[in-house]
Amino acid sequence: GLAANDPHILPDVGPDMPLLALPIVDRDRHLVGVLGVHMDAYEALRASKVQLWLAQTAALIAALVEQTTAQEQIRYTAQTLMTLTAVSRVIGSNMPLSVMLSSLAGLVKELMGADLCLIMLLDGEHKQLQVQATAPTFDQQALQLEPLGIDPYTWAQLPPFSSPGEEK
Repeated sequence: GLAANDPHILPDVGPDMPLLALPIVDRDRHLVGVLGVHMDAYEALRASKVQLWLAQTAALIAALVEQTTAQEQIRYTAQTLMTLTAVSRVIGSNMPLSVMLSSLAGLVKELMGADLCLIMLLDGEHKQLQVQATAPTFDQQALQLEPLGIDPYTWAQLPPFSSPGEEK
């Protein structure tokens, strides 16, 4: 019938309920969705005023989606910048190392949206990585976080390093 000739009419919905489907596209002509309308009367869907109004509505929806997406990106960028500023403040502070590491673990966890962040530091004398900070803060013994030993091959591949205050 008539519906078969109109690319916007999807006749498979049912004989008495054609669906008008209009693409929702952004400024770059990327498809972001579809505006679909069910109506009893096929002729009502064919009315140019109805199709024009629906096309304008689809364009408004696309603009709304774009604007909302842009606002979310701006919020995310602002949050990231605030977190990075906080990281810089922590690094430049005179706090004890343990407090700095705990603060940094919390900031990294927040920035990454992670459930857990650990900071492990190398104990060169024992050739192990030891947990120094976690976010959220846990009793390390309750978690049973044992130091991680480094196998001799991996240890040999590490570049030379020195502890703070030592010369390389």
